[in-house]
Amino acid sequence: MLDQCHEDLLQFVYEAGIDAAHAREVILERGAVVALLASAVQLCDDLSDGDATYLREPRRDGPLALMVLQQLVVDRALCSRVPDAALGLVSKNLLEVGSAQYVELHTKKWTLKLAREVAEGINGAQQAAYLDLLWWGTPLVDRASEIGGDLGFAVHVVTDAQSEDRRFTSLSASHRALLLADARARCRLLVATGLTSVTRRASALYRVLSRLGAASGSARKLALSGV
Repeated sequence: MLDQCHEDLLQFVYEAGIDAAHAREVILERGAVVALLASAVQLCDDLSDGDATYLREPRRDGPLALMVLQQLVVDRALCSRVPDAALGLVSKNLLEVGSAQYVELHTKKWTLKLAREVAEGINGAQQAAYLDLLWWGTPLVDRASEIGGDLGFAVHVVTDAQSEDRRFTSLSASHRALLLADARARCRLLVATGLTSVTRRASALYRVLSRLGAASGSARKLALSGV
């Protein structure tokens, strides 16, 4: 399951640890916790969506694998001396992720408002949890929620647009354009933080969002012209 943890997330976590002026040992310890946590969240999402095809028998193996990953998160966090207060904040964010995932699973008709709320809940709160854990004990922890929320929102919108998820494609053309514009605006705010890790990732997301926006705009013009 750990290979489900994307390489770009691990690179971001390492660079974010450097931004927080952590020692390399601390970055690797907390980075391992983030990797395990991200894998657990991904597995939970895949089991809900029926996408855990990397497991031999997802319905039977999935719950056990998820339990093992969750216990590894706790074990590594304790071994890394992550304070209880930090774990409490992470848990609060993960409850938001779960709540948004439940809404996503049971939504039949998507609106712009719902799409924004789910983006903020599923990926925004998730990224905030990672940064809370990584930046705890440094001045950056006070910015973890805002930065993580904006970053997760942009990641969510890019992923939905590229994968043509119903959360995105079932919206009207104008609402899709507004969602992309919102994500781009958040990326601009992230670049303005001046943090190397955040600026690098937000800039990459902004370039993708700009291409998606241009493609969406061209398609809309063609539709309006009747071509």
